[in-house]
Amino acid sequence: RKQLQASAALTPPAGMKPDQIKEQLAKWRAETEEVEVELNRATAQKHPDLAGNEAALTAAAVQQRLPADGVLIEFVRALVIDFTSLRWNGSHYYAFVLTPGKAAPQLVDLGPAQAIDDGVRAVRQQIIDFQDKLRECESPEEARMLEKKQEKQFHKVSSDLHARLLAPLGKV
Repeated sequence: RKQLQASAALTPPAGMKPDQIKEQLAKWRAETEEVEVELNRATAQKHPDLAGNEAALTAAAVQQRLPADGVLIEFVRALVIDFTSLRWNGSHYYAFVLTPGKAAPQLVDLGPAQAIDDGVRAVRQQIIDFQDKLRECESPEEARMLEKKQEKQFHKVSSDLHARLLAPLGKV
């Protein structure tokens, strides 16, 4: 339901009037709350130390425990639907950002999933390649030279991923 809420907030369903959209979002929120209450009950049964303290599992409770300069980010990969044609439009990454205080969580669309997935693969591959090449070094000097050479390549690849994944969150 949260995915539906997020998608509808970013791309309102075509053909629906604003009042209808508002009503649908309210329905989804109510369903989400019911599921969260049930999850809280199930968690309390599994973790008796939380019993009687359902507030421990809410966004507000988490916000109270965040340090003043802290932030909680939840990344989500979700399918995007074009409500006009009722077709799936690929996947996007979204970030739910929770800051200290009482501000509502914010949703940030990070863009098409493929580009971010490619960036993650590229960073991982750089790390693997460096480790493989490092094993082949026969002296500390050779290892330092390799590190300097690989650092520029890693910086480029990781900067590209940072620009897609983390930089957009700086505006929140």
